[in-house]
Amino acid sequence: MFMIQPLGLALFIGILIIDKNFSLKTKIYHILKTGVILFSIVVLGFVGNKIGYHSAEWKLYSEYNAARTTLFDYNEFPPYEEVSHILAKYEVSEIDYNAYSHYLILDKELSLDCLKELANYVETLRPS
Repeated sequence: MFMIQPLGLALFIGILIIDKNFSLKTKIYHILKTGVILFSIVVLGFVGNKIGYHSAEWKLYSEYNAARTTLFDYNEFPPYEEVSHILAKYEVSEIDYNAYSHYLILDKELSLDCLKELANYVETLRPS
């Protein structure tokens, strides 16, 4: 939606500029009116986004997704032996960890705290 708005506005302005039936004052009025409408649409979109995604569940999901993204964006998951001290705290077995690292969905899902700790560990490995 955000891509089509500037293109639509450019098309509207282009047609308005080449149209000889309108005075300069009328053209400026229509351009400003269209800009205000488009700006209002964008603001309503952002407000709707904030209202729709403000709950505690969405905040937890955002944290979970950020930690998971850090892990899956890393070149490769750290070997189990390297992070076993973290995984032992959360009772994650080597099989569960290896399945999770290969995008397999099993009955066991890693907890948010475990993912955050793994993500922090991976961040320390990345070169600055």
